Amino acid sequence: MLNIFKIIIICDFVFCTEEVSLEMVLSFFTGADDIPPLGFPHDPQLNFSPTSPYPTASTCAIELTLPTMYNISTQFEEKLKQAFILHGGFGLS
Repeated sequence: MLNIFKIIIICDFVFCTEEVSLEMVLSFFTGADDIPPLGFPHDPQLNFSPTSPYPTASTCAIELTLPTMYNISTQFEEKLKQAFILHGGFGLS
C-alpha cells in the first residue's frame, strides 16, 4: 500500500528543487501545509491518466492523478512543476 510518507519522499527526491518545495507538493496533493499529527483520514490514491496533460489532485479524497502522455521525462517534470507552483491552494481569496 502506498502511503502518504512514501509519496512525499518520492516527490521530495525527484521533484523538489529551488522552484518546488516539499510543502508545495503536499499542499497540491492534500490541501494541507503540514502532515496532521494523527495522519490523514485515509490512505492516498495514485492514479494515471492518458488524456490529461497536467497532474490533478482531489484533496478531499487524497488522490493524485498523473498524466501518462509524455514520452520525455523533462516534459513530464515541467508539467508537474507548473501544477505545484501555479495551484492556488485554499488560501486564495
